[in-house]
Formats: sequence, C-alpha cells, structure tokens
Amino acid sequence: MALMRLKLSRVLGGFWWSRRDGWYGRFVESGAYPFAIDLFVAAGFACVLAVLGYAAFERTAGTMIGAVVTVALYLLAIAFLTSFGASVTQGARHEGTPAEVLARCRKLLERHDFVFGSQSGDSVVATRGASAGAESNWRSCPLQLEATTRPEGNATLLSVRCTGESATHRFVRQLILKTAEAAANLDHPAFKSLGKTLVRRPGALFQGGLGTAVLGAMVACAVLGTLAVVGVSYRLAAYVLEVSQANAATDEIRRLQVQLTSRIDATLHAEAERLAGRLEKGGAKGAAPAEAMRGLAPFAVPGELLAGVAEPLGKVALFSPTSVQWGQDSRRVARTYGLARLGDRVVRELPPPQARELEVQLALKPGQLVLGTSLTHADLARLAPERIDSGSVEVTFFDSSRPFLRYAWRPGKAVQVDGGSGRIPADILASAARRIDSDWTIVFRDVLVGGDVGGTAIRTEMRDGAAHRIYYRVTRKDGGTDAWDGVSVARSAEATLETREWLLPLAVALSLIALLPVLIVTVTLASVISNRISRPALQIRDALRSIGEGDYSVRLAPARRDEIGQVQAQLNKTAEALEQRGQNRPQ
Repeated sequence: MALMRLKLSRVLGGFWWSRRDGWYGRFVESGAYPFAIDLFVAAGFACVLAVLGYAAFERTAGTMIGAVVTVALYLLAIAFLTSFGASVTQGARHEGTPAEVLARCRKLLERHDFVFGSQSGDSVVATRGASAGAESNWRSCPLQLEATTRPEGNATLLSVRCTGESATHRFVRQLILKTAEAAANLDHPAFKSLGKTLVRRPGALFQGGLGTAVLGAMVACAVLGTLAVVGVSYRLAAYVLEVSQANAATDEIRRLQVQLTSRIDATLHAEAERLAGRLEKGGAKGAAPAEAMRGLAPFAVPGELLAGVAEPLGKVALFSPTSVQWGQDSRRVARTYGLARLGDRVVRELPPPQARELEVQLALKPGQLVLGTSLTHADLARLAPERIDSGSVEVTFFDSSRPFLRYAWRPGKAVQVDGGSGRIPADILASAARRIDSDWTIVFRDVLVGGDVGGTAIRTEMRDGAAHRIYYRVTRKDGGTDAWDGVSVARSAEATLETREWLLPLAVALSLIALLPVLIVTVTLASVISNRISRPALQIRDALRSIGEGDYSVRLAPARRDEIGQVQAQLNKTAEALEQRGQNRPQ
C-alpha cells in the first residue's frame, strides 16, 4: 500500500515539480495553504456524504454511478492538490566513473535502511520506511529514491529523485528536498541527522499500524452505533406512521358503518317510538311482551321486523314469526360491524338505548329487548347513501371469511348492493391470528419487524384495472375456530409514495449526514488514543535501533505504569547493563 502511494506521489509530484515556480507553487509556500487544504477536505467530505445520501434516496443506476465517480474524484483531487513538493530531483557532480559513484550511492542507502528494487547499470531504485505511526522520525517514514548516473566531462553527474508521501506541510517538503540533496551529495552525516528528525504524520492514521487498528475499531463502533440508532429510529417512525394509518383506517370504517346504518336506525327508532306510544294509549301494560307486540302488527319498517327477548345464553326468543334463529354470533357481528348475515338476509339491530321507551312499555329490564330488521339487498340499496366520497368506494362485509354483502359506488353510477365475491386474504387472517395468540412482546416485534398494527390491515390491490387502497378489519368467531368475520373498505388510490418507500431512503440520508460529526469526533479521538499507544512504541523501536548500532547511552523516560511503561523500564535496564559491560571490557 505504501509503495502504491509513493508511485502516485511520484507521478503527481513530478507534474508539480516542473511547475514549481508558478502561481500554485507560490500559494503552496504561503501560510494559507494548509488551512485551504483542510477546508477543501472537510467541504468535499460533506459534499460526498450529500451525494451518497441523494443516491440512497433515488436508488437508480445513474445516481449510484455518479456517487462512485464523485468519491473517486474527491480522493484523486486530494492526492493531486497535496502532492506539490512530494517528488523533487537534485543532482551533484562526483569524481569517478558512473559505476563507482552508483556503488557509493548504494552503500549510503544500505546504511540507512533502504531496500533496493529495480536496478540497471546506471540507475537504482530504493525504498524504505513503514507506514505505521502518526509520529515518527524521518528514517521510518515511507520514502523512495531513484538514483541515476551519467558521465559529464571528467566527472559523473549523480541525479537523485526523492519521493515522499503527500507534502501538505512545508516542513515535510523541506525534508524531502534535503533528503534528495543529501543523497545526491553522498552526505552520510546529513542523511543521519535527517533520519533523527521527528515528523508528524496525521495521514499515517489511515495507513496501517496501531493507529489504523484503533481508528478502524472506533469507526466500526461509531458506524454501527449510528446505523443502530438510525435503524431503530426508522422503525419507530415507521411504526408510529403505521399505527396512525391503522387508527385512521379504523375510524374510517366506523364512519362508513354509521353512514350505512343511519337511515335504518332512524326508521327503527321511529317505529319503536310509534309502538311505545300505541302501547301507552292502548293500556296494554302488564300484557305479555309477545302478545303485546303481536297486537301491534303490521309494522312500518323496511324488510321484516325482528323483536324478541335476550335470553341468558345469548339466544333471542323472537316475538315476530321468522324461520331463522337470531343468535348470539349474529348479534355480536351486527354490533361490531353494523350489519350481519342472518340466513340469506342481512340483519341490523337497533342500539338498545334507542328502544328504551318501548322496553318500558313491555315491562322489560334495560337491555332485555332486542329490536332489529332483516333486509334484502334491494332494501339495503334503497336505504344506502347515494354517494360516500368522490372516486370508487367498496365496502364488503364477511361472515366466516366469505363475503355476504357488498356496497359499491362508482363515479356517475348508482350504488350497487350485492353479495360480493372473494375471501379475506390468507395473509391478513394469519397476521390477525398471530396477534391474538402472541404475548406482550408483540409491540417490540411490530417495532423491529413491522406488520399489521392496531387491529387493522392495510393493503394495495388492483381492482377493475385500477389500484385501490383497502382496509381490512377482522375478528375471530367465538370458540377459537379458524372462522373469521370482518369488513373491508376499498378506495381508488392515487399514485403516491408508500410510507416505507420514502422513509427508508430518508433514514439512509440522515444516517450519512449524522456520520459526518461522528466521524470527525472518532478520527480526533482515534488520533489521541493511537498516539498514546504508538508514540512510546516508536520510541522503543528507535532506542533498540540505536542499541543495535552500538549506542548504549540511550535511555527512555518511563512516564507510564502500564505494560508499555514496563517495557520502557526494562529497555533502560538492558541498555544500562550493556553499557557497563562495554565499559568493563578490557581494551
């Protein structure tokens, strides 16, 4: 990786070296250059995040390719603008043949830890330096030297091209230049002095070593934490919107139930008051309820009047003659959804408070009188509202998962009432069953996974060649069977984005925006932490190198009590022992 960076710096630095006297060279040598580079990096990073957020929102091939190209151009622009002074060329004349001068240059480079690459009779390429350490001496920084020789009169010209990493700061540019001069002049003392120079290398935080490991771990934690927070926030937002939609759908179903049954209830209420008035005038108090009701026939209600007394087990002892039994299940469905199936007809029960006067005249207890009417589809069509809303609307009632009644309003047409078709979708019944059979953790699963919430399922289906928004509300029949009752409302839907279609890209875009300050803080903290680890480690490395070269006077200041401090103390003891042994050795 370091070699690839040096090759890129060699190409871009060579471009700037031939233009070093231009306006950009003067700008680079000014004090504003480092601040301008930092501003460009920060602003460019913000723009890259914005482009990535837009690509995540659009999710098209064009935006994805544009995002990749933007990232590549951003990185290339940073490398191009910071490569001024990263590659310099210096030359010097020496006595001797080209082969002798090149051999002296090779020996100098070997003494300073260079590793040789490609070689020829008149040139050699050597590199040195690891990529670790945000703070290190110049001898350990990545560097590439290309030395070439050619005869020039009675002497030999040694030309050295020195390439370092990006030279954002003037200090680093001067070190690269001085290294090229020392190599060209075959100046060993200057080379040695430069090697001990301490260099700050912020870029090394991203180029391997302990700093990169710390940064990688911290960035991974920061990114995962940000994604977790944004993901949970997205799910919470989606859950709240889904609950709001479900509640709105439930209110819509109830509103339509009131509209469909209001005229039926008005007729039954008026008839109950009329019958109560007749009983009061006729002095029929004390008579048996069944006998009193039969004496009031005929009844002025649409369809067939159903009147009876609720029995303990939920059955209804009807006063009026009918061939069907009006039981608890039918009453429960009628009270839940407004209308219920009774044989081949549809029954509507009048809410008990509206028949209280008739109940008093029949000497029944509150809630004991059951009053309703069984209607045909033709009766329901006459009592249905002419128009619910603009557009296409369908309201379907289900018994045992099968439809028994459907209202249909189409633009420009009269209301149509029939038995409907189809069944309640299996996935809706399965979802409702899971909610009934689940425990208290269902809320957490709804938040994290999603699904139907609030007791109402919302779907988009194609009907009559057009998209319809459909609300389903279902309840399981008593006894824990697999039979379900319910109602659905289908409305013609306009082409709009679904909640999850725009919420997820928005969450991704927000996460990318939120990553900007998080990454800035993470890089800052990683730099501080890695310096606390790598700086003493590099000091130990340099001390060991000095000991290996015979300098036993080196000492470290162990200012820490952790493992690194113990290594520093042990190194000092070892150096001291070697120094004493050398002093005691006979000359």
